[in-house]
Amino acid sequence: MVRSQYVLEPLRRDEEFVLYRGECSNQAGSPFVLLLAPGSTRPALETLKKLEHEYSLRDELVPTFAVRPLALSQQHGQMTLVLEDPGGETLDGILRGPLEITQFLRLAIGIALALCSVRKRSLIHKDLKPSNVLVDTATGDAWLTGFGMLRASPASASRPRLPSSSLEHFPTWRLNRPNGSIVPSIRAATSML
Repeated sequence: MVRSQYVLEPLRRDEEFVLYRGECSNQAGSPFVLLLAPGSTRPALETLKKLEHEYSLRDELVPTFAVRPLALSQQHGQMTLVLEDPGGETLDGILRGPLEITQFLRLAIGIALALCSVRKRSLIHKDLKPSNVLVDTATGDAWLTGFGMLRASPASASRPRLPSSSLEHFPTWRLNRPNGSIVPSIRAATSML
């Protein structure tokens, strides 16, 4: 896969990378992909290492919380990371103005679920910022990208844990529902928003 095969639309640009949404130019109706390319024609070695590192994580990154790498390609000496496109837009793109409270909560819960998935896999993102979060404003789903600095967290056995009895002091979250039932998950709570 090379960049010339795609019609590209920039989603975000920073001092190090440009993230594009691309549609295959020779196949109408083909699925979109994301392309992450260095923002400079002469990128620093560290920038290229981030692309390679993110690609090396392709088997660990799950599409329920992450934008997964598909390929690492080169064209005209420019390295590009090809990523699955889950849809949505970058969080920094929608934070240009105030959000309605329901939309804010839906997005916050989606982002929290994505971060929880990273944490459950004992991973540390190390470059979490709004431009590295894709969100679907209609559903609240969120996916993380920018895993070029991702590291495994220290062994979970070395972390102090709260005794289970200490958790009994926290109230159970209940919604004002007719049957008074406890919401089994955060995702179920967002469906009511």
